[in-house]
Amino acid sequence: MHMPFNSRFYRYSVGTILILTIVYLLGKVSYLLTPFKVILNALFISIIVGLLLYYIFRPLVRVLANKKHININIAILTVFLFLGLILTIVAVYGGATIKEQFTSFFSNIPSQLRSARQGTGGIIENKFTNYISIANIEQKLIETSEKLFKSILVNTGGVISAIANIGSQIILIPFVLFYLLKDDKKFFKSFLEIVPRDYRNNVKILLKDVDETLSIYITGQLIVSLVIGILMYIGYKIIGISNPLVLATISMVTSIIPMLGTFIGILPAIFVALTMGLPMVVKVLIVLTVVQQLEGNFVSPYVIGNRLKIHPLAVVFVIIISISLFGFVGGFLAIPTYAVLKVLVKDIIKIYK
Repeated sequence: MHMPFNSRFYRYSVGTILILTIVYLLGKVSYLLTPFKVILNALFISIIVGLLLYYIFRPLVRVLANKKHININIAILTVFLFLGLILTIVAVYGGATIKEQFTSFFSNIPSQLRSARQGTGGIIENKFTNYISIANIEQKLIETSEKLFKSILVNTGGVISAIANIGSQIILIPFVLFYLLKDDKKFFKSFLEIVPRDYRNNVKILLKDVDETLSIYITGQLIVSLVIGILMYIGYKIIGISNPLVLATISMVTSIIPMLGTFIGILPAIFVALTMGLPMVVKVLIVLTVVQQLEGNFVSPYVIGNRLKIHPLAVVFVIIISISLFGFVGGFLAIPTYAVLKVLVKDIIKIYK
């Protein structure tokens, strides 16, 4: 079939090839990208956390500013004071318990390792003695630990620098959040002014759809994670496992990653349960099953529903690929990024047609 050079397909194909060529050539002159990498590393945490908090507190700020007719600056400061009050109450009334459980959990890791090995070593050696050598596994663990310790000593300066960098980014988070809440509409209008007039309506639709998608996912997933953390804590308290608050917090954080996160978060609880006997392991698995059923049948459908319309198999594939490419942070950002790209592609195709 004859394909004229002035056809849309030809123009878009050439444009795509040129963009990919430019990206490839930029990768060959990495020194040009170094400043951008430094800037990204310096602001990454503050921007990501600031965006998360922005979507959480934006509805409350808009209610105060629009419906209650409160000045936007006062509305934002009211939200900040409310957040500070909650953190203060938690620190005053629960700080000692939180500190005690976290200290106990991390200080007892070596003894828990020994207890878990003693509890499972006999089973493994009896069942798989021809395939697995406990002595070899212990030796590998010791060698790996020594290498890790030496690496930490050698790179102490880098570790201190990384900690300082994280500290500086945490300090920036309130400022990022404040100006996102205060000037989000100004940022939106300023961006539209850059876009050529003929494309402004289309870009406006794209940005609103992206904003709605991020709002649905971020607020919904954080609420789901909080509920999972509370349910896991209640379950852990009922079965009497050690350090229930720490284990529930780990489950809450990891459950931000859909589907796989809850199973990742249960691993420390199983590890602790092994030190208390196999019946405790069974109890932990029962708690996980009950919480998963409650979350899947009642919490997620009510909070998020099917508004994102992402197939569970796609979720699994996207998370696994993202973790493989970008590590644990990639797992957190995988689904919102995928949802945004899906919305963009859908809207662009609609505009093109």
